[in-house]
Amino acid sequence: MAINMRKVTEAVLTPKSVKEEHLDDLAISERTIQPDAVNTDSLQDAVVTLAKSADDVRLHQFVGEESEVQVTGDVYEIVKITKFIKHIFSPVIKIRVLATLKTDDIANTASFAIYIDDDVKLELTSTEIDYELVNGEFDTSGLANGKHSLDVRLKSSDAAGIAYSDLVDILMVK
Repeated sequence: MAINMRKVTEAVLTPKSVKEEHLDDLAISERTIQPDAVNTDSLQDAVVTLAKSADDVRLHQFVGEESEVQVTGDVYEIVKITKFIKHIFSPVIKIRVLATLKTDDIANTASFAIYIDDDVKLELTSTEIDYELVNGEFDTSGLANGKHSLDVRLKSSDAAGIAYSDLVDILMVK
């Protein structure tokens, strides 16, 4: 009795019910894999596997927010708070941030910052009076496993200046 796709998709098979003598001659098993076969361990560093692929392949949107916020003054104010978990089963290697930012006066600088657990990790700035797309990323490999707080903060360079943001996209690279 040979194993075929119909039996697999109908869930007739369980791991214990598959025996080497029941496999078709062309089936792949530990016995039929050659010692020099390509596997993850034998790939060289220049070869791309999912684990070694470009960050863009491993991006996951964490926060996508499209609502205008503004802050007056030259002290950072929290405009968004969220939490995330870093765990061995959900490793976060980097966090990439894209945001729109503007100031009320070209003489001022609008600053946008990401804080994790009250430590600044990324600061982006703009001197534009029309929304400008700003972006950056930072490494999170040094963060301990567990729950972390992520705050988005805004400020102006001037005590009477206004900083604005109307789009925040936070992406996690896993």
